[in-house]
Amino acid sequence: MKYLHWDETLFKDAEVFDADYLPDILLHRETQLNQLASNMKPALRGLTPINCVCLGPPATGKTTAVKLILNELKEYCLTAYVNCRNANTKHQIFSEIYRCVSGAVVRRGLSFNRLYVKLMDMLDNVLVYVWTI
Repeated sequence: MKYLHWDETLFKDAEVFDADYLPDILLHRETQLNQLASNMKPALRGLTPINCVCLGPPATGKTTAVKLILNELKEYCLTAYVNCRNANTKHQIFSEIYRCVSGAVVRRGLSFNRLYVKLMDMLDNVLVYVWTI
């Protein structure tokens, strides 16, 4: 009986098991992608987009759909994806948004009020939230 060699795998593309993997096409989610896109369209004209809440059972593509739309918006406006399981305080969440938008890490000891003011100055007081539950 032949077994797999150490450099062989059963999978065509093991990358799809990575938590950060995004497919080129998200099958069977056209309706949800269109709804998210239409809620984000005002951002393309410099207006405030519509906040969204994505509800559904685990592992149905909510986060993937949001990430795909955010990747398309990156060309036209500032975007930030924050995983609130990793950043679970308001300071951590706003620090992650600041890092995504500015590319700089928030220095230790910066108060939330100062961080908020710096971020709002950078964003012209526009923040849009998309939650996936």
